[in-house]
Amino acid sequence: MLETLNVRRIVEEKVNSLDILKVESLLMGIMKEQFKYINWFGALLGFLIGLINLVILRLM
Repeated sequence: MLETLNVRRIVEEKVNSLDILKVESLLMGIMKEQFKYINWFGALLGFLIGLINLVILRLM
C-alpha cells in the first residue's frame, strides 16, 4: 500500500514546490528549537559534572 502512495515522491514534490526562503525559514526554525534543547542539556550536564567534582574534592 505504501508503494502505491509513494510517500517519498509526494514529499519531494512538495518540498521542491516551496520557495527557497520558506524552506530555509522552516529549517532555521527547527534548528533553533533543537539547539535550545542541546544548550539546556549541556548546561545540565556541566552542572552535574561540577557538582560531582565538588563532592569528590570534599571527600578527599
